[in-house]
Amino acid sequence: MEIEIRKGNKAFLKNVPFYEEWHGEAGKTLISERLFVLAHEGSIEEIELSPTYRIGSNYAYTEEEQGQGQSYEASIRNAGFDPSLKMNSFLIIRREFRNWSGQESTNEISIILVEDSQEE
Repeated sequence: MEIEIRKGNKAFLKNVPFYEEWHGEAGKTLISERLFVLAHEGSIEEIELSPTYRIGSNYAYTEEEQGQGQSYEASIRNAGFDPSLKMNSFLIIRREFRNWSGQESTNEISIILVEDSQEE
């Protein structure tokens, strides 16, 4: 398992999260993201995301599902939080898992901290 920790900025919140789930007899791919608000008063709360998604399989007669999501910033607003970084910081956890026959398996986790750079 590989873990990467990095910083993001306010522009990063304009990105749209991504979810992919793909199954087959030879393996599986799963890419998912979670978003947490780290309120300056000390609370931590998960925010529900509406990611762009792709779900399907290699099995016969299955249809692929796809959809367009909304940005991290829109999800933050929908949950009733201020995305300006003045009152809150945000933590994004992204997991990418791939396990297909004949290929090297990967299980990577990225942790992205988005906070007001003036408070560093």
